[in-house]
Parts: sequence; C-alpha cells; structure tokens
Amino acid sequence: MEVRFITNNYANSYNNKRVRAGKSYNGLDILGSSSPEEVKDAWNKAEKTSGVNGYGMNSEGKLTQLTTLFAMSLESRYNGGGQDILGNTVYSAKVTVQKALDRLGIPQNNEEKKEKNFYETFLRYLA
Repeated sequence: MEVRFITNNYANSYNNKRVRAGKSYNGLDILGSSSPEEVKDAWNKAEKTSGVNGYGMNSEGKLTQLTTLFAMSLESRYNGGGQDILGNTVYSAKVTVQKALDRLGIPQNNEEKKEKNFYETFLRYLA
C-alpha cells in the first residue's frame, strides 16, 4: 500500500510540473537530468531502436508499467537520495543500467522482455 502511495505521488507531482512547463515526457527528466549528452543521446537512440520508453510511461506522461529503473528511482527518493539515478557520467549510467538488468533477471512476460531489450540497447549505445 505504501509503495502505491509513493508511486502515485511521485508520478502525479511529476505530471503537474510537466503540464505546467508544457513539456513532452522524457524519462531522462527524472532519471538523468544531470547526465551528460552522451547518456541522453544513448537513451533517445535506445527508445527509438527498441520502441520502448525506458521509464514505463507513455507520451502523455502516464505510467504504463513499473519498470526496474522507475522502481530504483522511487527507492532512491524514498531513502533520501535523488531521483536522478543515472548520475553525471557515462560510467555511472552503465553501472545503474547493469544493476537494473540484474534486478530484472529473466523476463517473465512480454513487458519485461521489452524492458530488458531497452536496457540492453541503451548499454550498447553507451559503449
């Protein structure tokens, strides 16, 4: 129950900021706001190549699934850390995405397969 409350508040507070700013949704606004351009470019290329939003939200900013990176960002925020879990270097982004892959494990359904494909594609572009 607590996770649902945190998730709803987290997504709603982000959506309100997005609407006020008139921005289109991009998971990097939360996960990698301080990431270098190489990371942002790799993320965008991975989204285009895989056809998956790495943060689990649609173009309107609505949550479509709880991805591993989304969960890791929630945990970081809950534990007093920042939402920006990709960090400010290519190396830190690689480490975070590898942790997400490790946590995801063997995909159990189609959505997890797509998520894994996004993470693997993202890592390839980060290389």
